[in-house]
Formats: sequence, structure tokens, C-alpha cells
Amino acid sequence: MSTQIPALQPDNLRTATHFNDHMREWYDFLDTRINAYIKKEMLAVACSKGCGTCCHIKLDVNAHEILYLVHYVQSKLSPEMLHRVINDLRASAEAIAPLSARDHFLGRYKCGFLQDKCCAIHPARPAMCRKFNSTSLEKCRQVFSPDSSDLSQRPEDKDLDDIASDMINNFDDGIKRAGYDSTLYEINQAVLLALESGGCLERWLAGKKILPDRVKAKQFSTETCERIKKRRDELLALSITKK
Repeated sequence: MSTQIPALQPDNLRTATHFNDHMREWYDFLDTRINAYIKKEMLAVACSKGCGTCCHIKLDVNAHEILYLVHYVQSKLSPEMLHRVINDLRASAEAIAPLSARDHFLGRYKCGFLQDKCCAIHPARPAMCRKFNSTSLEKCRQVFSPDSSDLSQRPEDKDLDDIASDMINNFDDGIKRAGYDSTLYEINQAVLLALESGGCLERWLAGKKILPDRVKAKQFSTETCERIKKRRDELLALSITKK
């Protein structure tokens, strides 16, 4: 499956219109490649509208995705839905702000965009959401339950996850090489602040950071990352043995 991403040049992103068009092109490209893989491999995807199980985990997204989300909620959501989303973004942001990365993950805080068990910004959802396609609802519920402390489980198809992750990383690297802010931000805090402060797209197009460091994504400790990697290696070895 080709992983050649849409061409990204600084001159292609001169205005808000150019930026939003490019983001739509990127998401269409990513969705097409993911859906083609699912069809080719005949994967039985367990995800369905109204589930929302994976919408209660730590989600960090790049600056350009924050900007596209801001554009979408301001131009597409009804005033009533926008009010509800902002209230929920604020509630989650205030709860998350003092936490470590691990405590945030284990706290299972609701994404502010989850409304009535459905994603209010589904057409504009971040790449990390698009690439997640669970093949087991039971495993999904087990991994994302409030009692689970195992950060290493993968309810999705490993090969699809790896392919989609490579495409996402390539696109994000292209943004960075073009001289734009590619900082990872915590989604609830960052979108809320971007909506309240304004001027973020103008700063981004000028090659500046869009938001202060206080809403940057918090990283897991080195010890936690090593433990996750070790556990994932064990699970992979076990799955190979079973085959």
C-alpha cells in the first residue's frame, strides 16, 4: 500500500483557505489508504457509532490538527452544540491539567468532543482517531476500562496501525520541515485555549508556536515507556507462538 502523502510546500499554505483545503486532502488520503487496507485484508472492524470506548483516553495532537478542529467547530457546529462542547472541553481540561501523563491515561477522562456517545467533530477528527480501528470490542472494553492499568495492549490490527502511524509521522515531519509548529498538545486544553485566545492560525502561518507550553502534551516517563515496550514485545511473541 502506497504511503506517499500529499505534497506539502510552504507556498501551498499561505491562507486559511489553503490550510483547510490541505488538511481535508490529507485526511481523505489517510482514510482512503486505511479503508483500502481493511478491505484488502478483510478485517472485521468492531467500531460502530455510539460506542465511544476509546474516547476516554489520553489524546495528544499536533498544532495543525488543533487549528483544523478550531476551524471545524467554529464553522460547522450549531451554537447549542458549540456551547456543550466548550463546557465539556473546559471540564476535562481542568481535571487533566495537574495530572502526570500516566495519571491522565489511567483516569479515563472523556474527550470534550464526545456528545451523546457520538463524536461531534467526526469529519474533522484527528489522524490518531482515524487510524484506530478495533478488531475486538471485548478487548477494547477490557483495555480502556477504568480498572485497566495495562498501557501495552493493542485492540487494533498491528500491521494497519504500523502502516497508518508511518503515514501520520511522515505528514507531521513534512509540516515540521516546512517550518511550521508541529508541537504535540493535549486536545482538550489546547482546543479550548485556541478558541478563547484566537490568532492561532496567523501565528502558525508565520512559523510561530500557536499556544503556550502549559498545554503541551505530557510524556510518559522513560521507565513507563520501557515497561510498555517490554509488555508489547511479550504480547507479540505470544501471538506468534499461538499462530
